[in-house]
Amino acid sequence: MPAGTILRWLSAAALVCGCGEDSPALRDAARLDASSVDAAPFDAGTDTGTDGGGRPDAAPADAATDGPSDAATDGPSDAATDGPAADAGAADPCAGIEPGIPEDRSRWASYSEREYTPLEPRASHANVSVRRGMYKTARTVPLLPGDAGQILFEDTAYYDIAVKLVSLSECPGDFGGGGSTLPASCVRMSNASGIMAFYYRTPSARQEYGCTIEPGRTYYLNVVHATDPEDLAGSNTCVRASECGFNIDTFEAPR
Repeated sequence: MPAGTILRWLSAAALVCGCGEDSPALRDAARLDASSVDAAPFDAGTDTGTDGGGRPDAAPADAATDGPSDAATDGPSDAATDGPAADAGAADPCAGIEPGIPEDRSRWASYSEREYTPLEPRASHANVSVRRGMYKTARTVPLLPGDAGQILFEDTAYYDIAVKLVSLSECPGDFGGGGSTLPASCVRMSNASGIMAFYYRTPSARQEYGCTIEPGRTYYLNVVHATDPEDLAGSNTCVRASECGFNIDTFEAPR
């Protein structure tokens, strides 16, 4: 029980019993009360329970109890998880492809508002010309697994007609000459006139013939008026005009 309460009770009892202030009981109670209220002064060096303002101290940082550092808990760095870095010294598959003649960069759709894109049936038809002594190339649309079809080359009344080499390759200007590894199924030569069908397919297509290309990858349709992949300039077939041409259409095969 608090000493102050005891003192008050004893004082009240003294009044009842007529005891004076010199009563031993009252003196003992006074000593007890003084010893309880004369607390030692606050010592910041010995107080570890509060922050000096009456608030509990923040728990000290403990390097031994804190969780392991990020270096130990984070996953391995990107260098270890993202696979091997691209080999800066990897050989370029098109590095040795040199057609030996310049590229004709004119449009593929001479009489159409929409540019022709190879292997895209919705923009399939075009009138195309190739300048004499030059080749033409156009990037294809990536195919999906199971895709197949044909590119149809036909005579046109707008340009001179001549024998042409056509190829489908991952490299622009690749007609199978020089150091090319292009398979024979991906290079075709037309007659001087008439219709030529160039077939293509992905590995899982129902169509079992034609130039096999991988889905999702970019290829180039290359055309030149020549007959010899090893000597495109010397075997030029567009000799009567400054440019020769053809109609071109793309048709998808049934899946």
